[in-house]
Amino acid sequence: MPNTSPGPIARNPQASITAQAVEINARARGL
Repeated sequence: MPNTSPGPIARNPQASITAQAVEINARARGL
């Protein structure tokens, strides 16, 4: 599996997914 996007996110895709979910929840609460 080649690393298209270098960084911890590339090694841990679940981390990016969790970050997106947290951001979405924060926006939902803000609205």
